[in-house]
Amino acid sequence: MADPRPYDPEWIEAERARMADIIARHERIVMQFSGGKDSLASLQMVRDHLEKITVAWANSGDAFPETVELMDAVRARVPYFVEIKADQPSHIAAMGWPVDLLPVSRTPLGRIVNRHNLPIMQGWPVCCGANLWGPMVNFLREFRPTLVILGTKATDERKGLDCDGSIVDGAEVLLPVHKWTHDQVFAFLKREGVEIPEYYTFGTTSLVCRHCTAFVAENSGKMRYMRERHPVDFGEVQRRLREIKRAVSVDNAALDACIIG
Repeated sequence: MADPRPYDPEWIEAERARMADIIARHERIVMQFSGGKDSLASLQMVRDHLEKITVAWANSGDAFPETVELMDAVRARVPYFVEIKADQPSHIAAMGWPVDLLPVSRTPLGRIVNRHNLPIMQGWPVCCGANLWGPMVNFLREFRPTLVILGTKATDERKGLDCDGSIVDGAEVLLPVHKWTHDQVFAFLKREGVEIPEYYTFGTTSLVCRHCTAFVAENSGKMRYMRERHPVDFGEVQRRLREIKRAVSVDNAALDACIIG
């Protein structure tokens, strides 16, 4: 259940004091920073301790220019900033477009078995793992932090470390906005004077990869934003989504034919 108190300035300062006590116990601290609203709120919550925190951004290699611009601003603000680079375009060229529903015949192996030259696809966890999560995990293993700060919320549909205060792989986990809702995060950022990226007027999800074709249940707002601000990329993503829809419809039709009675 969300905590209603993030609207309360006194509670915010009490939370900042609590987090200050946690941060004081550690010397090797990493904040995983995506540039989304929850990351921005988390960074603002620990603003008085940035001299102890390494801010780490996993750049998939297909970031929106708005995200790169935001990261440049954060890089200039914080003492320690690390950009962890991947090459998502090359990965997609080899493994296929990320999808929520995966037609097996469209995987790289499926293409070989079925002897076709159609566009290939992969489950989105493979793509995210190769270009976001995996590179971040490798960095953390090398850095060996004793405290990891993330912008994860309990209300998020997908979340990795949802365990505020727990110890994971030898590091304490701190989730500054864990009990907050989307609306509470927005209200906090406005009250703190933090600029909210324009794309949030189209939805509640952040911008990660320009050519992502997964997470369709939540990305209609992102598509509308891209149509307005990135029409060329929008056109390419729409082309891919239509091909994905065709591939899935073939499997759906075959499945329907096998369901009798």
